[in-house]
Amino acid sequence: MSERIRVSAEAVWDVVRIGGNMDRWAPFITACRLEGEGVGARRVCVISDQELHEAIETVDDQNRLFQYRIHKQS
Repeated sequence: MSERIRVSAEAVWDVVRIGGNMDRWAPFITACRLEGEGVGARRVCVISDQELHEAIETVDDQNRLFQYRIHKQS
C-alpha cells in the first residue's frame, strides 16, 4: 500500500516509530493496542475480527527503519 501525503518525513516518522494507533491511519485495521514501548513492545491489531499479535523488533531513528514480527497464535 502506498499513499502520498503532504507531511514532512520527520513528522511521519514521529508517528510510525511509536508503533501504536495503527487503526488511525490503516483503514483495514479496526483496532490496535500497544503494550510496552520501543523494541520488545507487543502490539495487537484487529483485522476482520482476527487478532494479529506482533512484537516490535527494530526502531532505528537514524535510518527511519521500523520492523515488527507477527506471531502465529496457537
